[in-house]
Amino acid sequence: FRSSNCIEIAEKNYMTEIVYKSFNGDIEKKVVDVLQLIEERMYRSCKKHRGLYDSNILIFLSGAQEVRNVHSKFMWLDSREGLLSGRLKELGLKTSYKIFMASGSNNTSFDDKLFEENDFSTSVKLIFSTKVLETSLTIPGIGFVVDFGNEVVYSYDYALGVDRLLNRQISKDTAEQREGRAGRTGRGVCYRIYKEEDFLAMEESSESELVYKNIDNLVLSWVRVVLDDKNK
Repeated sequence: FRSSNCIEIAEKNYMTEIVYKSFNGDIEKKVVDVLQLIEERMYRSCKKHRGLYDSNILIFLSGAQEVRNVHSKFMWLDSREGLLSGRLKELGLKTSYKIFMASGSNNTSFDDKLFEENDFSTSVKLIFSTKVLETSLTIPGIGFVVDFGNEVVYSYDYALGVDRLLNRQISKDTAEQREGRAGRTGRGVCYRIYKEEDFLAMEESSESELVYKNIDNLVLSWVRVVLDDKNK
């Protein structure tokens, strides 16, 4: 196996602080509010440690449509000189945002630059994502995770006989999975934009997709494969 490719998987070794916060307003205003909290924490950390470490920000939104909408509203930050608050300029840094989105619904979801190491003194990655980044991929340098506590899933409506998009509350397992994306290479912070009692009231784990998805096409495809094998 000496010629095989080697894949390195970062193991979570560092503690993640969990912060519960509730904000008023639409999703864009809530994102601005939480970014200002994060930037203030960046400022304090930079002042204490004389530099920024693991400061990339991963924001989990409910679904692909919300990711696209919020991403388009915040693209102006990508060309802005400095962060929202301008606090880091007081320390002589010219750190600005680089905006990304990750959504399994389109081919532009994963920019190669998303997985590259970045110099935090000049840029911080701000990533708007669906649940696609909960488990499958690790972005280097994530120090902050923002979890809005919702997800959009395709659910089959048996009464109408059609698939529909369902916006629902996530489970505890999913919330912990999202939290775990921070603190891979250093101490991290997870901002849960809901109350702690909301977390405690969540289901322990998400129900199987077999419960709410239409599997007719899957069964028909399987039957076709079986029949083709028999005919051969």
